[in-house]
Amino acid sequence: MASNTPNLELYKKDPITDGDDTFNLKTMINDNWDKIDEGHGNHLINNMPHLAEDFDNSKTYKFGLQIQDGKTQFIYEEVI
Repeated sequence: MASNTPNLELYKKDPITDGDDTFNLKTMINDNWDKIDEGHGNHLINNMPHLAEDFDNSKTYKFGLQIQDGKTQFIYEEVI
């Protein structure tokens, strides 16, 4: 039976139960590539795409990198 990957929701077939199914290029390749491309594109656009939780203080921060004056900087801010 076909399923989806847990993180990116990519479509995948089970070779044992779906082995006789017709290969659908759009569903099995193109739709998955579109999901990967969209996710990566959003990651490139957002300068703070990551989240970190401070469990001791019950706070969440978003963080990323930026380059200013030729120097790479770690940037973060609390998510409210």
